[in-house]
This record gives sequence, C-alpha cells and structure tokens, in this order.
Amino acid sequence: MGQKLPECIANVEFKTDDKTIWYSADNGYFCDIINNCFITVDDDTRSRVNELFGVSESEKSDTKKETVMYIYQYDWDFSGVSYKTIRACEEASALIEALNSAKKTGEIAEKIADEVCDSFRDQIYSISLPVETGTKWIEADGKLYRISRDYKQLCIVNSYLGAGEVLELTEELSDMIKDMKSYWPNNVYYGEYDKSNNEITLKHSYSANSSVDIKITEIDVKFKYHYTKNKITLELISDIYQITEVDVWSYKSEDNHLDGARRNVPLRAGTNVEEFSFGSDFVDYFWLSIISGNTRIELKIQM
Repeated sequence: MGQKLPECIANVEFKTDDKTIWYSADNGYFCDIINNCFITVDDDTRSRVNELFGVSESEKSDTKKETVMYIYQYDWDFSGVSYKTIRACEEASALIEALNSAKKTGEIAEKIADEVCDSFRDQIYSISLPVETGTKWIEADGKLYRISRDYKQLCIVNSYLGAGEVLELTEELSDMIKDMKSYWPNNVYYGEYDKSNNEITLKHSYSANSSVDIKITEIDVKFKYHYTKNKITLELISDIYQITEVDVWSYKSEDNHLDGARRNVPLRAGTNVEEFSFGSDFVDYFWLSIISGNTRIELKIQM
C-alpha cells in the first residue's frame, strides 16, 4: 500500500464496514479513502478491470496543443522579461482575431532602440531595456505587437524595440489582453476578508472550466507574528467523484510566504466541506491563495 492518496477521477466505489475504496479507470488506482492509502495495477490488468467494471478512461485535456501565442512582460523589478505560453483555445483565437481586426490610427510608433535579441525566450534574465517596466509584447500569427504599461498604446512593430504602426486599443480588446495575461486558463476569484466586520467579498474575475468550484464559509484569523493556527472552512463543489489537490497558502508578497497546507482530498459529487490551517503575521494585511482543480482564489485578509 502506498501512502498519500493520488490525484485521480473515481469511477467505482466499494464499501465495507471499515473501508471505502474508490477505483480510477484512468490509472488503475484502488484508493482506501478512510485509511489514506492506495495500490495500483499495471496497464494490462487495468484494461481488464475497466472492462469488468464497465468503465472507461476520462477525456483528458490535450496538453500537446499547438502554441499559438506568447505574451512577454518587462517585469516591474527590472529582473528581465517573463513570458507566458498560450496554447490553441477559443480565447486565444478570439484575441488573435481582435488583434488582426484592430484599426490603424495613422500614427507611427517610433523606433525605441536597436534590437537587444532575436527572441526574449532566449534571453529573459537581466535584460535592461529602454522602456517602462510593465511594457508587454504579444507574438501571434506571425506578427509582433507592443502594448504600453498603462494600456494606452497598442502598436504592431517590426521588432521588440522597433518602429511600427499604432492601432486602436478599445476597452474590449484591452480587457481581452489583460485576461489572457493575468488569468487564463484559470477560473479566478479575487476578494477581501475584513476582520473588523467579518465580511468576505469575492469578485469572479475570470470564468473558465474547472473540475472544482470553491466557496469560503468561515475564517478565523489572528494577526500574530508567525502564527500558524488560523482556520478557513471551504466548500469544495465537484461534479464527479475525484481525489484532487487543495492548496491553501498565505503570503505577504510573491517571495515572502507564510504558512499553509497542501493535501489531496477525496471529493464526492456535490458539496464537500474541508477545513485548512494557514499562517499570518502582525502586518495589517496579507494574502491567502486557495487553489483546487482549475479554480483559484486570491483573498486579501486585513484587520
């Protein structure tokens, strides 16, 4: 028996007096839910067991989809250029179509400087550029676009720092770029918990398919130095039986993490209630990150 339940979709459930066993057709896992352990069978045995149980593998997302877009950003701390790879999807196709359809304003974007490299993917660290941090570029459909830090100028250019033509940047197109850069492909919520009045406000910032949706039902938090016993109660809503990772961590900044928990949780179809612990500090606010399936919540916790 291996320890710690693996992530998987459960197709069959067996019950005895002291055990609940879930079987996964995808990988041949027999998971003992109560005792938190599992065994697995080889592929030939799995095929025979699937046939015996009358179950089949789930449809898996195609991780080998073609890359259709790169989004680059000259990072805020001058550390270099980061980039995000976008695979073929409806959202990418819609953004590419919108970029191709953007009207020319007649203005010319002047050359900024000589080119620094042939590809930001080859030299992404410690590049010093003569542009504002937060400047972005989109490489798609054989074209290169540059977007100013404040999203007030979009231009199609011949190189990263080269001249080009200014395009009309509508609010709709600006939002599409922001969503693709910041949220896609996650189902994202942003919000706040105000301890003074015990209120939670959440905004659904970007909608995407996820095997799990998350609701926060209760928070108990203390602002103490390196305190680790804060509690949060979550409703994890699943359409299927599955064992999935739930990740709950607090942080003051991207490079200053506090404490949290990560564990695989058995979810029945419907609503499941789980409690997690997380850390805090004596600062007047910090952030809590909650991730499961493709759903992500970023919650600002303040006094």
